[in-house]
Amino acid sequence: MSNISHRRGAVSIFVVIFTALLITIVTVSFVRLMVRDQQRASDGDLSRSAYDSAMVGVEDAKRALTRYYTNPAAHASVDLSACNAITGLLTGSPSTDEVRVQTTAAADNQLNQAYTCVRVYTQTDDYDRAVAADEAAMVPLTTPPDAGGSPRQFDRIRIQWFIETDLTGASLNLPASGTSVLSEEWPAGRPPVIEAQLIQTSSTFTLDQFDARTGASQNTNTLFLYPKRIAEPTVSFNSDLRQTPKTTVTDAGCTPTFSERYLCAITIQVPAPVGGAAGNRSNAYLRLTPRYKGAQVHVTLYNGPVQPDNLVQFDGVQPRIDSTGRADDLFRRVEVRVESGTNVVYPNAAADVSGSFCKTFSLTDRVEDYARGSCTP
Repeated sequence: MSNISHRRGAVSIFVVIFTALLITIVTVSFVRLMVRDQQRASDGDLSRSAYDSAMVGVEDAKRALTRYYTNPAAHASVDLSACNAITGLLTGSPSTDEVRVQTTAAADNQLNQAYTCVRVYTQTDDYDRAVAADEAAMVPLTTPPDAGGSPRQFDRIRIQWFIETDLTGASLNLPASGTSVLSEEWPAGRPPVIEAQLIQTSSTFTLDQFDARTGASQNTNTLFLYPKRIAEPTVSFNSDLRQTPKTTVTDAGCTPTFSERYLCAITIQVPAPVGGAAGNRSNAYLRLTPRYKGAQVHVTLYNGPVQPDNLVQFDGVQPRIDSTGRADDLFRRVEVRVESGTNVVYPNAAADVSGSFCKTFSLTDRVEDYARGSCTP
C-alpha cells in the first residue's frame, strides 16, 4: 500500500513540474511577442519621425531655392550641393551641423529630431513628372552655360512616357499595325497620345515668326505622338501637324513589356530658330499634353545622337533635393524634385470652363444700349 502511495506522489510531482514549465513557456512567449510588437511600434514611430525630419529639410530647401533665384548674382558663390549649404541662405550663417527640428509637444522632444544633410542639385539630367489627361506640362528647355558663358546647345529631345502603374489595372493594348488615327474612344490599356509643342526664339524675334517657316528654321511646331508597337523612331519637329493634313499623327515606338521604366519613346530633332544660327537659341520651351489619359513623362536633351556622352543637362528647371532626416538613432533619406527657379506658372488657355461657354455682345457708342442678353452658360 505504501508503494502505491509513493508512485501516486511521484506522478503528481511530474504533473506540477510539466505544468509549471508549460506556463513558463507560454508566459515567456507572450512577453517576447509584446516586446517585439513594442519594438516594432517604436521603430515605426521613429521611422515616421525621421521621414518627417527629412521632409522638413525639403521644405527648408524650397525656401532656400526661392531666395537663391530671387537674386542669383548675389548667391552665385553658394554651392547648394554641399551638405546643409541652404542654412547660409536661410539664416545668413552657413553651417554644416545638423539642424534640429523644433517641436511644440513635450513628448515630441524626446524623439530628438533633426535633418542631418540636405543637398540641392539645380542641374539635372532629365525632367520627370506625372501629368494628368489634358493637363499641360510646360518644360523650359534651359541649359547650363558652356565655357563661353552661353547656354549649352542641343538638337534632339527624347520624350518617354507611360509607366506600369499608369495601366491602373487594365491589360496592355498596343496597336502593332494599321492606320494611326485619333478617335473619340480610346482603349483603357493603351498609352495616351502626347501632344508635343516646341516654342523657341533666337536672341531677337517678331511675333509673325511663330507662324512662318523660313527654310528649315521654325519658332513653333506641334506633333501628336501616337503609341505604336514599333522601334523607337527619330523624327523632326519640322513635320508639323499644321503643315500637313489634320489627320496626320507621328508614330512613337512602344515596347510590349516594361523592360525599361517607360513603355513609349521617341527622339525629335529640333530645328534652328528663325533668325538664329543652327542650334543657337536663347529661349525654348516644350509643352507636353497627354490626350485621352494621364501618364508619367520623361524628357532628356542631347546634342547629337542619343548616347550618354551627348546628354545635355537642364539648369534650374526641376531641381533635385536630397534630404536625410534623423529621429533619435534612426535615419531616413528622401529625394524629391521641385519645379521652381526659372520654371514659373504658365496659363494653359485664355478661358477654361468645365461646362458650356457662350457670350452675347453688340457694338454701340451709347451706354444705354447695353443689354445683358439671354446667354446662359
